[in-house]
Amino acid sequence: MYSIYKVSRTPQEWQKENGLVLFTWSIINPNGPTLSCVGIRNSGSPGQIEVFYRWLHFLGGESFVLGYLTEKSENVKAELLEILQYAFSQETSRAMQRFPLVTCVPSFVTLQDETIQQQWITHTDIKSLIEKSRAFQEADWGREIFYLKKYGDKFFDRAAEETRAALELAALDPQLTEESRQFLEMTRIARGHLAGFNNWEPNQFESRALQENDAAEWWSVITTDEFIAQCLVQIANAWVGAIYQLNHTFNETIEPFEIVKEFLQFNHCPLWPEDWTSEVLGNGMGLSK
Repeated sequence: MYSIYKVSRTPQEWQKENGLVLFTWSIINPNGPTLSCVGIRNSGSPGQIEVFYRWLHFLGGESFVLGYLTEKSENVKAELLEILQYAFSQETSRAMQRFPLVTCVPSFVTLQDETIQQQWITHTDIKSLIEKSRAFQEADWGREIFYLKKYGDKFFDRAAEETRAALELAALDPQLTEESRQFLEMTRIARGHLAGFNNWEPNQFESRALQENDAAEWWSVITTDEFIAQCLVQIANAWVGAIYQLNHTFNETIEPFEIVKEFLQFNHCPLWPEDWTSEVLGNGMGLSK
């Protein structure tokens, strides 16, 4: 049943077999947005279903097979959950050498409808998979709850304040070199116009471990339709904006927004409208070609 190994497929190869993305979880970082997903698809062998995981990133992602299901099994739903519980518990393996499936507390999670829940996996199961990961359990929940309440779905403002916090901490290093000090000052000047950067104050929260109600509070906020709608706008803009910056530095694009959107659409998880393209989003942000 368990068979975790890395696969390399072109966008066209991902569309050779029918599939279904069961849920996604994302990190909205203005400079490095990522979208992860778990799904199922025909394996190409009669009666066999492939369970896959994809980490999608504008610099090129990674894809893994997590295991296989027998289509006509009476316990196929339980077997799927068993495969996912095993995969989400892995820190590293010979296949997943870089990082586990959950690397930090996700910015937001998208879920499928009740029909798919009943057939494959419930929202409660998905929440349990994420919250039992080491990264989730070991996060600073004083910080997570503070920022969730302060910024909600305004992740660009949150990122600006977190950048300022990191800068202030780095500036306290007694062994800071002059070159590093100049870099910090340049960053301060470059980000000084951002509201989140200027909103920073010291000692705004007390670091602490995960408490009983934290996961439920987080989940109740990040899975609402209104929250997700705002997040989908931000991650799309971040994706296109990050590629714009990359092209102006290295003159290359590896994973454009359209590839992610089309993969999800093909696998019955359409997160963005059909007319959202890199050009449309770029024009909306005032980015030149």
